[in-house]
Order: sequence, then structure tokens, then C-alpha cells
Amino acid sequence: MKLTVQQAILSAAAQRVQGVVDKKNTIPVLSNILIETAAATQTIRLTGTNLETGLSVTIPAISCEDGAVTLPAQKLTEIVKELPDAPIELTIDEKAWATLECRKSTFHLAGLPFADFPNLPTFTDA
Repeated sequence: MKLTVQQAILSAAAQRVQGVVDKKNTIPVLSNILIETAAATQTIRLTGTNLETGLSVTIPAISCEDGAVTLPAQKLTEIVKELPDAPIELTIDEKAWATLECRKSTFHLAGLPFADFPNLPTFTDA
């Protein structure tokens, strides 16, 4: 999976979603943000939950491939917040390792499989 997104947009979304993520949890995946991409619509959805509250934010991508991964919420948010306002390229390998690149900066984050992330309830209009 590979995606490119503007730093300011990703930073704002990650900070909002991190607000509902548990920092210390007995279930490791709940400390992560689920990142899902849709190539057809060129959008990225970030989701966080603590099993009581959940938040999902959809942002536009510069480019993206279909895929999903979970990354540590706090580390991702701190890294993205400090990067310059430029496009960020995020590449995920088959073992859920993420490589985040922006200008001359490169970071590596260990992710978890998205299948472990709990589903948020869906609502329909009555």
C-alpha cells in the first residue's frame, strides 16, 4: 500500500482521531489508528476507538492505492505534526511496516494488521 497526502491535512486528522485512542491499553491495536485508503475516490479514512467511543475522519489524498493498516496513534501524530508543510509519502509493506517520507526525513513505524482492529457500528437513516 502506498499513499501521498498533504502534511497539514494528515496532521489535523490524526490529532482529532488520537483524542479517542487509549494511550495505555491491554489490547495493543486500540493504541493505533486504522488507516484505510480508497483508490477509486482518492480518499484516506483514519479511525480510532477505545471500545466506548469511536471517531472516523475522511481526508483527500494526493494519490493512494487500496489498502489498510493500523499505526501507533501517538507516534504517528507526533511525527506528522513536526514535519514541514509538504506532501508526505507513506508506504506499507506486507508485514505492516510503514515508511513515512517527507522531503529529507524518513521514519519507520511498526504497524499491526488491520484485521485485528474492531469495527465501529454503522448507522442508517430511519
